[in-house]
Amino acid sequence: MKINEAIVHRIDKKRQGTAIITLRKDVLPKDEVLISLVEKSCETYGSNPNRGVGIFQPNGVVYPFSTLLENYLKSGLEFTKFTHDAMNLLEKQINSEPFATGGYVIFIDYVDSADKHFFMVVILKLKGGVGISEVELKLSANWNLDVEHLHEAARISVQNWTAQNGNYISFVRNASTNKSFTQYFKEFIGCTQFIESKIQTTELVKAINSFCRDNNYSLEQARIIKTKAFEYFEEQRNETKPISLVALSMRLNNDNPKEFSDFLESNKIEIGDGFEPNKDSYKHLKRIGGKNVEISISFDRALLGKEVKYNKEEKKLTFYKLPTSLIEELDGEMQS
Repeated sequence: MKINEAIVHRIDKKRQGTAIITLRKDVLPKDEVLISLVEKSCETYGSNPNRGVGIFQPNGVVYPFSTLLENYLKSGLEFTKFTHDAMNLLEKQINSEPFATGGYVIFIDYVDSADKHFFMVVILKLKGGVGISEVELKLSANWNLDVEHLHEAARISVQNWTAQNGNYISFVRNASTNKSFTQYFKEFIGCTQFIESKIQTTELVKAINSFCRDNNYSLEQARIIKTKAFEYFEEQRNETKPISLVALSMRLNNDNPKEFSDFLESNKIEIGDGFEPNKDSYKHLKRIGGKNVEISISFDRALLGKEVKYNKEEKKLTFYKLPTSLIEELDGEMQS
């Protein structure tokens, strides 16, 4: 990981109170303490299942954070100045939520180990602890940033944003945080959350296919994984319940319930919870098919390699067991 710039500011606010911001004047030194903080924040972020995705609101006047960020990344706006302006935006938004409270706001510009460029905004709280002096062995109360529990956080894929590729913003919240509090943070970032079921389902199906390929699953192993996913989607759709990535990951592998969730995070695949599965998008987990103007073919995935065999080199598909109705129609056609 390479940290380009990082800084921390403080925003104090009690419930029903007015926010007061304290701004740091210079960037944080890129020492081991900062590296540990950023790495732990990214780790906690990646393991948090309470995730939403979206893109920037198109109106940069009403939602100026994206304009400020673009000016920093492309037009040479000084990092400290950018974060000071952003904190003024955050102050305004958090004051719109009477019960929201503040914390330590960390802005991080970094490149991960896969050479992907990200920008993160994280709000952390303090947690109490007990310290000890090495010489006198005296106990004392101390306070530390609670990096294991992100109060609010947003991560922007700079490369995907530049390319306008999919949902390039993701955000998470502390599971114990009231959902209404998250709204002010989304407004601050200027994120419009997309829960378009067809697009989200299609992306999730692509991720499942990639998951099977990356794990070098056999044809039968992949079929089992895809059948489990199909059955989960069917259950959620029939009960009109939204998709939970945590529940899906547990369904795919009981022995390692976080395997699929970890795969999504390690590959930075931004898919949010809360959408209803679209059957037109996930039916391909159960069936294989394709068509053009002249021909249409569809069959159950379980038949591949058995009653249906595919020659990859010659691009030929052979059926060894045809439906009785099709046989009768073909026999009748050949007699005419």
